[in-house]
This record gives sequence, structure tokens and C-alpha cells, in this order.
Amino acid sequence: TLLGDIAGKIVHEIRNPLNAVFLHADVMLGELQCPTLDSRTQMMESLTDIRMEVRRLYDIMQDYLTLARLPVVQYEPEDMGNFLRECGRVMQEQARARGIVLHLQGLACLGSVSLHKGSLQHAFMNLLQRALNAIPQDGTMILRGRRTASHSVVEIRDTGSAISEDHLDLLFEPWYSTGSEWTGLGLYVVREIIIAHHGTIDVQSASSQGTTFTVMLPLVPMKEVCQT
Repeated sequence: TLLGDIAGKIVHEIRNPLNAVFLHADVMLGELQCPTLDSRTQMMESLTDIRMEVRRLYDIMQDYLTLARLPVVQYEPEDMGNFLRECGRVMQEQARARGIVLHLQGLACLGSVSLHKGSLQHAFMNLLQRALNAIPQDGTMILRGRRTASHSVVEIRDTGSAISEDHLDLLFEPWYSTGSEWTGLGLYVVREIIIAHHGTIDVQSASSQGTTFTVMLPLVPMKEVCQT
């Protein structure tokens, strides 16, 4: 099965971070046993690297668990504007700390979507984090919503460097990386979550315009009152 194949790849992927954790733990043990003037600096560097590798392992685990649970999660109608505002509030803190402005636009009257909040948040936070990482300091990113007769449409746009067309075709493959950053299951999980919600995801990228991910999710037919 697909999950079985991915599990096999995960076993391979976790070896590097685990090896790094063991290596840095050994370094710290050596510094504690035979302290030098540089021991504090060395141990702080090792602790920083250990935290980074543990975070990487945690992200792998979360991605896999999200995939494994998709067939059995419960979906409930939720106002898409409120859902996106919540995602935006979480990401705005990170953006502000890096001197990046996150604009929230068009989030009123987006309608209700049948969703599993935890998994869809996982998808949108992944897209927002990816956009944040692509932007140099003092850049901007946009989370914009709009509504059609049948769908709630969400765009996540960054002002980072353009992605080549060859890379765009591979972005949603598991373990794909441009070589400059480790991506894990990342966008593959995002696509699978969107598909499980009967939606679609598209990406466009152009020089001087950055990258835009567009997600379309089907609306739940119901009478609604717009909230601004």
C-alpha cells in the first residue's frame, strides 16, 4: 500500500536526524566529562542542533499520522472565514518576529466547508510556513479568500523567489527537495488532505511575482449571514 511504502521511506529518513542526535549527545557527554573554556559554547551549539533534529523527527511523525488518520476522521461544516482567521493569527506572530507582514484579505462571506479542523489546519499552516520560509526579511505574504457559486477559494501568495517550472511539477512528490531545504512529506501531505476534503490545489510561480498556492474547497449548501 501507499502508506506502507511511505513508512518504509520514513525509516530511511529518520536515520539521519537520529544519528545527529546521538552524535551531539556524545559531544555534550565528552564536554561534561572533560570541560574546557569552550565547553559551554559547544554544548549550546549541540543543544540547538538536537532541538532542530528532534523537531524534524516530530514533523515526520505528524505528517505520517495525519495521512494515516485521513480515512477515518469526521468532517463537520465550519465557516471558512473564521477558520482562515485562526490560521492567520497563529502565523502572524511568526511573521512579525521576522519582519514580514502577513495580509489577510477577503475572509468575509466565504461560506461553510465540510472539514476536519485538525487536518485542514495542518495543510494550511504547512502552506503558510512554506511561504514564510520563502520570503526574505521585510517581505510580504498574503492569505486571500474569495467565493464562487460552488467553492471557497483560498490563495496563499509570497514575494519570494520564483520556482522553476521543472520544480513545480515535482513539488507535491513525497521527500522532494530543491536541494536547498529539507521538505519531508510536506506538500504531498497537503495535497492528500485537500483531496480528502474533495478539493483541489494548484501552484503558480513567476519571476518578480513570487509563488501562489490556490486551494478550492466545495461549499456546504446552506443559508448564511455574512460576518465582516
